[in-house]
Amino acid sequence: MLTPNSARTVSARRLHCLCFCRLVKWTDNWLLVGDDPDLAMRGQLQLAMCAVHLATGNSICCRRIKAAIVEQHVVAAATFLAHFTGCDFRKDLPTNSLMGHLLGPVCRDLRSYESVPERREPYDLRMHALGRVLATSHDTNSLLPALMDGFKQGLCAGCRLSEWAQPAGKSAIDKPQLNHLIGSLTQTRAVVPADVRSVALCRSCLVGICITYAPLTIVVKVWVKFRTQKNGQHGKEKLFVPNPDPHGVCMVTSL
Repeated sequence: MLTPNSARTVSARRLHCLCFCRLVKWTDNWLLVGDDPDLAMRGQLQLAMCAVHLATGNSICCRRIKAAIVEQHVVAAATFLAHFTGCDFRKDLPTNSLMGHLLGPVCRDLRSYESVPERREPYDLRMHALGRVLATSHDTNSLLPALMDGFKQGLCAGCRLSEWAQPAGKSAIDKPQLNHLIGSLTQTRAVVPADVRSVALCRSCLVGICITYAPLTIVVKVWVKFRTQKNGQHGKEKLFVPNPDPHGVCMVTSL
C-alpha cells in the first residue's frame, strides 16, 4: 500500500516521464531528414537534446537539476523506448558499455560544471530580456543601457572578461591593464573602437568610431579584433553580420 509521500513521489516520477516523452516527441520534428532517417542516431540525439533541456532549468520546478538526476531521466526514457524499438538509444552500438558520442559529452559537461567551485549561473537570454526592460527607463547614454549592449556582445561572441574588458578592480583608466602580446608595451587588453571595422552595402569600409556615421540598415558585415584570447590567438578578427530579426539579439546593433 502506498503512503501519501510515496504516492506523491510516484506521481512526480510519472509526470517527469510524461514530460520527457513529450520532449522526445518535440525533438523528433528537428531530426527527420529524408525518408529513411537513422533511428539510432536520431534517438541518441533526442536524448542528448532532452538532457540539455532539463539541465538548463526546464524541469517541473523550473530549476536546474543535478547531472545525476538528468542521467536518471535519460535512462528511464531510453528504457521506455527500448520496449518499442529493442534499441538502447544511449549507445552507439548495442554491445557498448559507455554512452554514445552524442550523449556522453553532454553528461560529462554537466558533471564537470557541477564540480566548478563557487560557480555562478550563466547570464542567459531571459536575464538579458529583463535587463533590457529595466534599461528603457534610463537615459540612453547612462550606464545600464551601455552595460546591456556590452552584455549582448558577450552573448553573441562568447567573450571572456579578459577578452573584452578590463579585469575586476581596475578603475584607473589612464593605467590600463597591459596585454601580453609580443612588443606590446602600452596597449590595453580590452577591445577598443579601433578594433572594429565594417563594410556597408556600397562596399565602403568604416573603421573604429566611424561606424557610427553610417545608418545601421546599410551595414552588412562587422569584424572585431580581439587583442587578447585565452587560446593564445591574440589579435584574431571575428566576423559578425546583422540579425534579420528586429527583435533578436544582434552583435552589430550592440556595437
